[in-house]
Amino acid sequence: MTAETEDPKARPFTVVDRRFSSGGRDAEDEDRPAKPTFVAELEEKLAAAESRAAAILAQYKEAKDEFENARARLSREVGQEVERGRRAFLAELLEVVDSLDRAVEAGATASDAEALRHGIGLVRDQMLAKLGQLGVRRGASLGEPFDPARHDAVATVPVTDAAHDNRIVGVVQEAFFLGDDLLRPARVAVARLAADQAPAPSDDVAP
Repeated sequence: MTAETEDPKARPFTVVDRRFSSGGRDAEDEDRPAKPTFVAELEEKLAAAESRAAAILAQYKEAKDEFENARARLSREVGQEVERGRRAFLAELLEVVDSLDRAVEAGATASDAEALRHGIGLVRDQMLAKLGQLGVRRGASLGEPFDPARHDAVATVPVTDAAHDNRIVGVVQEAFFLGDDLLRPARVAVARLAADQAPAPSDDVAP
């Protein structure tokens, strides 16, 4: 059989993959126009900004967690300190209770009322001293002018001397202060000038 009569289907053939022959780009990529330079730069800046934002967010979350942990730890420590102070104060109050117990025992057999009164006074002074360690002080009200900000009038007493008007002439309970703040108002009796002793209103008419 000659070359001229050779069957063309019997000839070998080769398949060429243009995707690899064109450096990994297919025909569609070759036909696609390249991005402008400024677009590529904007994309790079955007990627950098997103990376910075992610880093800042991670730092914020870390700082927030540290803050929450510190706050919880501080709250725990403050609570423990308050509890220690409360226990210490209560232990000191038990000393006053012990003194009261001794006063009660002494009162059961004491024949001298003055000695018993003196012993109870010492216990009271001990209690006031304990309160003073916490900044609690008792205010003196007798003879002072009535002050509704720190006095609670529970009774009035008529007086004939105008100099005693609106002054405290009796104390049911004294006021107590915590520092400069009122802890408990005093319950007092206040002098009031008798109606027949009040000055008569003037009849003079201003010109």
